[in-house]
Amino acid sequence: MKKSVFLMITALTTTAIADTYTDTATITNVDKIYTKQKVSEPYEECFYETVPSRSSSGTTDQLLGGLIGGAIGNQFGGGDGKKALTVIGALLGASAAGENTYEDRYQSKRKVCETRYRSSYSNIFSHYEVSYRYSGLKHSYTTKYRPRGNDIKIKISVSPK
Repeated sequence: MKKSVFLMITALTTTAIADTYTDTATITNVDKIYTKQKVSEPYEECFYETVPSRSSSGTTDQLLGGLIGGAIGNQFGGGDGKKALTVIGALLGASAAGENTYEDRYQSKRKVCETRYRSSYSNIFSHYEVSYRYSGLKHSYTTKYRPRGNDIKIKISVSPK
């Protein structure tokens, strides 16, 4: 029993070794294969935009409006009424000057920068396609490395159908 198992393993091993061998094939053509690849390059684009701004002199205008309004209100009435119209004139003058802000009159420019992308396409090396002839038949394979010389080593496997 042990002897028959040993013979069977030996026969299978011998058969496996006999079915595979190395030979030489002739290279007939080598082509470099390229692929198109999108390349995006960032760049900065800047521009100026106009924005409304307030002036810090708004309180000065309100004080001046209050003085003018008070002076005008002081021209009318008599006694306590004169005092009341002076106060009302001052309040109305200050209020009118406060509503007349500088938002409509003053504008400033602000620099704004944005990152944008410029796209282009480049041909990038992908691989080599190697054609060879063995035993009268044409074959090919792809590889990242260019083969050297005119011949390549190939592995031949033979098995029954």
